[in-house]
Amino acid sequence: MSTKQTCRRRPDVRAAGPGALCAATALYSLLIRPRLLTWGATGEETGRAYPGDELVPEADGSSVMATTLPAPPEEV
Repeated sequence: MSTKQTCRRRPDVRAAGPGALCAATALYSLLIRPRLLTWGATGEETGRAYPGDELVPEADGSSVMATTLPAPPEEV
């Protein structure tokens, strides 16, 4: 009988770190961030102009967030 033992090496998980970080960054920037910048707003609301838009004529980004209130309008 042989007394020689085989030594198993654990996989190096540090090698997966940069790849996982790149994948997480891509997922956030392509899928999550655009949804966060238009949270609750309709397509019409995101495309229209708002007061103050003329203050920064060549803005490189924008965000619109909206809330729908579950209440009937007041009767006058």
